[in-house]
Amino acid sequence: MIFMGLMLFLAAPEESLTADSIMARLAENQDRAEHLRTAFVYHQNVLVRIHRANGKLAREEYSEYTVTPTPKGTNKERVLFRGKYVEHGKSIDFDTPGFEHKGIDIDANLGESLTESVANDRKSRDGIEHDLFPLTSRQQEKYNFRLEGAEDYRGTPVYKITFVPKKRVSILDDDDENQGQWVGEALVHRNEYQPVLITTSLAAQIPLWVKTALGTDVKQLGF
Repeated sequence: MIFMGLMLFLAAPEESLTADSIMARLAENQDRAEHLRTAFVYHQNVLVRIHRANGKLAREEYSEYTVTPTPKGTNKERVLFRGKYVEHGKSIDFDTPGFEHKGIDIDANLGESLTESVANDRKSRDGIEHDLFPLTSRQQEKYNFRLEGAEDYRGTPVYKITFVPKKRVSILDDDDENQGQWVGEALVHRNEYQPVLITTSLAAQIPLWVKTALGTDVKQLGF
């Protein structure tokens, strides 16, 4: 007589994924990558677009850099630059950073200053300001994260996670080191836990009196 038995194996359920657990894995990868970048020569691309209030493009500047590690940080050399501005519906190319096509060109100054501020931070190993994107473990301490679901982004499986500062944000607050400045959305690769796309905008609106005092009409700043 032959007895046939059925054995059931009960596997422990996988740890339930949360926004915080996903971002913690991403932070480990980012912290490791930040350290590794100090040992490699690499290329960096920066694209700045300035739009009018009606959404139309006003100016675009594209730069490519070669980044070389040094004992105290990195050395960056711009190896390529392309720019264009739009006037009366016509696109005009230029090849000089900070190029002004009229006497006082606010867009020219804004474009160059944005490139310098976001890509040439002297306190950062790769020139990118650490507080622009809450990816590293230190920056993530300033934000609350929420898992919105899983989806495909251009054929890549991602988790969609939104984030907001833990503390109420004021544009006039001097405590920038301890509070998050951005709200946004992160698409994180579901298998590799690497950032696929990060979109941010200022968490606080610029008060009207500040716009008047500084002479600026910038309504939204994002990356």
